[in-house]
Amino acid sequence: MSNRESADGTGHMLISFDIADQGYCLDVMAVRKIRGWTQATSLPASPSHVRGVINLRGTVLPVVDLARRLP
Repeated sequence: MSNRESADGTGHMLISFDIADQGYCLDVMAVRKIRGWTQATSLPASPSHVRGVINLRGTVLPVVDLARRLP
């Protein structure tokens, strides 16, 4: 996580991460939760970037491999 000073003098907290050799940042307020890896249940006939689905507190969520999805 990093802290960046904006042009108007207010600090923004950012989450930074790397995918392959490219760096990305998200506003920390856009992140709901960071959790460890959980094995995904694979889906037949899904695109190669879809790793599968996980169950998060009763909600089925897709797991997307951004390294495969982004150029």
